[in-house]
Amino acid sequence: MKNTFVLDLQKYSGVREGLAWILGREYKDFEYLLARYMFYDEGELTLEYIEDKIKIDWGSMDLKNLWIKVYHFTTRANEEEAFVDICNLFYLLSNDTEFREFFKSHGVEFYLDKLQLMANGEVYNFGDVKNSMNEALEWIHTKLYKDSEVWGFVRVLDINEYNTDFPERPEFITNVAELLKDGTLLLDDWNEKYGKPYVIEFKQPFYSIQISSNCMVYKNDFMRKEYLDEEEFEAKQDQYELELKRGLFSLLLAIFMDNVSRYGVSELANNDDEDRKGLFKHREVERLYGGFEQTVCAVAPKNVNIPSSQILKVWEFEDFQKNARKNNGYLN
Repeated sequence: MKNTFVLDLQKYSGVREGLAWILGREYKDFEYLLARYMFYDEGELTLEYIEDKIKIDWGSMDLKNLWIKVYHFTTRANEEEAFVDICNLFYLLSNDTEFREFFKSHGVEFYLDKLQLMANGEVYNFGDVKNSMNEALEWIHTKLYKDSEVWGFVRVLDINEYNTDFPERPEFITNVAELLKDGTLLLDDWNEKYGKPYVIEFKQPFYSIQISSNCMVYKNDFMRKEYLDEEEFEAKQDQYELELKRGLFSLLLAIFMDNVSRYGVSELANNDDEDRKGLFKHREVERLYGGFEQTVCAVAPKNVNIPSSQILKVWEFEDFQKNARKNNGYLN
């Protein structure tokens, strides 16, 4: 598609490029404003502050031309098998797949249309999950019927802070193993056959995913906030689009300023006095933005698989971890 832009929130450079894509010709004014802010101005560098200082042409920002990189953490038998369609959990367990057969070989069978799971000959009903007092079953129910979509991250610095099971295995494997009399057999078998951790980098149209961030307001949240029904929402579509654009800009700005708090601003100073003022403001920026939104999730729509044609790269897990911190000012 002509004039498309692929946004990468994982890298500081990608965030800067995203701000430049949104601001267009005004990006140079933004850089000048940032330098002025770091040496002279008071307050917080918020979207409202920026809108007061420079003109942002929201109308020229076409979200239909925007794609975004997503990073999906998983395990595979080898790197070659990572370059295949990324399928949602419900699809994998509702169709004739190697994933489903793996569980069947350990006495675990899924009957998702009947809301049932059989493990070691015992039948579990997902309809009774709230009364089961079985934590593992509750997690399995949640992942199948509430969070079965393809999940990933648009930004993550350390996956171990988010998911203690990975890189050993996906959480779902642990949950199923906890139902079995001897779950270690299933875990050992998984680790032997499919236990190598990878990060699959793929792209998606911006409109096809939802980013989990306080900055972003999506349709259902917008309708609740404005007390709208479907017909009234259609009449306010332009207002919703503007809020979506402003939310994305605010997210980019927060990540950008978080990085500024580590990279420093001495190179912007023209003299010693500005250098001293910049160092003082630098501490304020670190206090306001340091550590903001280090982990930002993204989720594809329900029942949607990611085609292999949209996979951009497959990372070795350790390489990804190292680059994640290096690209955001934590390592030299």
